[in-house]
Amino acid sequence: MVPRDNASNLHLAALADGGVVVFGQNSFGVQSKDDMFLTRFSPSGELLWHKPATGRAIRSAAVRGDYAFFASEFVGSVLLDGVRVSQGGANTSVFLGRLGIDGTTYWGRLFDTADFDRVSQVVALPDGGAALAQGVFAPITGKFAVPAAGGEDAVITRWSASGELSWVRNLGWPGNDTATGLQTDEADNLYVAGTRWKSASTYVDATESGPCWPWVAKLGPNGDVIWQIDLGSRSGHSTLSRLARAPDGRLVAAGKFRSQMSVGSIELTTKREAAYIAQLSPEGGVEWAHVVPALSSLAVDAFGRILFANKSGVFVEHPSEPRTQILAFAAGAILDPVECTLLEPGRLFVTALAPAPTKLGSRSLPKPATVRFPHMPNSEQTFVARISY
Repeated sequence: MVPRDNASNLHLAALADGGVVVFGQNSFGVQSKDDMFLTRFSPSGELLWHKPATGRAIRSAAVRGDYAFFASEFVGSVLLDGVRVSQGGANTSVFLGRLGIDGTTYWGRLFDTADFDRVSQVVALPDGGAALAQGVFAPITGKFAVPAAGGEDAVITRWSASGELSWVRNLGWPGNDTATGLQTDEADNLYVAGTRWKSASTYVDATESGPCWPWVAKLGPNGDVIWQIDLGSRSGHSTLSRLARAPDGRLVAAGKFRSQMSVGSIELTTKREAAYIAQLSPEGGVEWAHVVPALSSLAVDAFGRILFANKSGVFVEHPSEPRTQILAFAAGAILDPVECTLLEPGRLFVTALAPAPTKLGSRSLPKPATVRFPHMPNSEQTFVARISY
């Protein structure tokens, strides 16, 4: 995930995995395997600051105004700038941290149940707080006690600017659920999307584990469900991995499906497995849906143009026009996932994992961020590039 701030500076969160991380001429030692790091780049690619943290994988990060959030899963403890959050179990817990865009660490918080806890996305809210899309396997206890619905439950938590838990909403049902997309608007509403599996014994993140289908919901500022819809048939095999929101309030959902998928009244077909993009009205009505070969990133720019990326390149998807490819990767040059972060209309950051050396379009890849492992001398590089379209 590569969020940006209002000055178009780049925020990158990634694993360091026990090597030496190099940004330009700057070298940083990594404490142990699976350590995390946070960095900030200027619009021209200059490294502004770098913050290592002990813990596990950072799953999501978000920036709004002069503050940033990141969310991770961990076992044991997370340590960031002297802020330590600990848990005592063998299962994963969720860490939420709030930073200033100057790198100052304000606070870190723990979300923990009696079983595994996962996090897929964080969004920064207009009042300085944050919301998390999470996966929870056990009842939630304490002030905001919520019973378990069954299997993995899709749970949304709302946090204040000072780090207080404001409310919890369980959107789960008796089978397994995931919440993999989360967006907000200026009225403090939340838009949540994910996948439901018919049975709690089938699992998860793959269409072959079905039957499974996508869902999308709108929550009010207090967590009340305003509307909720299913995409796809409950007897089919389709998932949802991405959700974006356009400036006019329309929603764009994306995921993958096997063989056939009904999106509203639109029938999508493929021979084996493919990805899809669907646009919804602000009220959740399906406006159009297309099949795309593969997808690992989704964004909507200020003009409503839909951008998606995969290891073949970056594309612009139109409701009624041919798809446009704005950046091509040579075969085998890029490894999934490819992430796109929009700047002003017509410019974006692209970040991906690539075997070194490689090329981006016709140019050799710059190397602002390279991870070198002592035991893997030919390991991959994480690159960040700024392009126009």
